[in-house]
Amino acid sequence: MNTKKLAASIVCGAMLLTATPAFAADEVTSDFAKIKGDYINIDLNGKVPNTQGVLVAGQAWVPLRVAADGLGMQITWDAKTRTATIDNGTRGMDFSEGENLYTSYCTVPGMVGMPAPKELAGSPTIGQDGRMWVPAEAFEVLVGYEVAVQDDTVVISKMPEPEIEENIAETQVEE
Repeated sequence: MNTKKLAASIVCGAMLLTATPAFAADEVTSDFAKIKGDYINIDLNGKVPNTQGVLVAGQAWVPLRVAADGLGMQITWDAKTRTATIDNGTRGMDFSEGENLYTSYCTVPGMVGMPAPKELAGSPTIGQDGRMWVPAEAFEVLVGYEVAVQDDTVVISKMPEPEIEENIAETQVEE
């Protein structure tokens, strides 16, 4: 009986040894995320972080913390729900791993406002590197940001504030 257990252990051990290199090689090629694609530079309001994004089927993906920090946003992480929350001072957005539903909401006390939820290129995913990766276009859902892929760079920038007429009387039509 012990001989059978020993033989089974040897066979199982051999199978694990032959499977491990293939798994390790896969980790090396996809260390940036569970997404496979080409590396792309990131530009955040003219600042270029020391990290690259990934371009998959024409859609740019970025590490959420890098993008949020580079755009001057607050970011928090809830390990229990695996949800990251970003806040730019007036708008917020939650990113839950595996949920392809993006909604921006007002974070100013006493104010209300929220656009309809939107599905994007994919749901936030935690990469092999431990970072949460999101479609860059999520920052367009977070009202006030533009996202564009230009050559080998994804550019995420804050849209300029609209100009408000200081003298309303000048814009009124005379009767």
